[in-house]
Formats: sequence, C-alpha cells, structure tokens
Amino acid sequence: MSNGQIIAVDFDGTLCFSKWPELGEPNKPLIEYLKAWKRQGNKVILWTCRAGEALDNAVSWCRDQDLEFG
Repeated sequence: MSNGQIIAVDFDGTLCFSKWPELGEPNKPLIEYLKAWKRQGNKVILWTCRAGEALDNAVSWCRDQDLEFG
C-alpha cells in the first residue's frame, strides 16, 4: 500500500515544452512518470501561475495527455 505522497509539478517548460501563454509539445517521459506515480496511490498537483483561460487551457491540455490532478 502506498504512503500517499504528493508531488507538485510546473506546467510551462516542465510538463509542456512551451513559453506562456502558448501550449507546446508534451514532456512525455515526465507525464508517463506522473501517471505511474498516481497509479501507486499518490497525488499530483499542478503548480502554475496560470489563471483564468490560460489555466483552463493548461488543464485541458493535461487531460488530453491523460494526466489528471488530485
């Protein structure tokens, strides 16, 4: 059983190879690692300064990569 750890990950330049406010290519190795981390019972938090529509776009982009938070 997992110890329920939490990891926070930045969006721009970390999850997504982009410069704000653009959306770019996914950091696939990191995204796969985070999905495996969640499957082990841990939590992933999106840590970003994006707000409003830019945040909505980032969250939607992450969902397109099958990456959910919480």
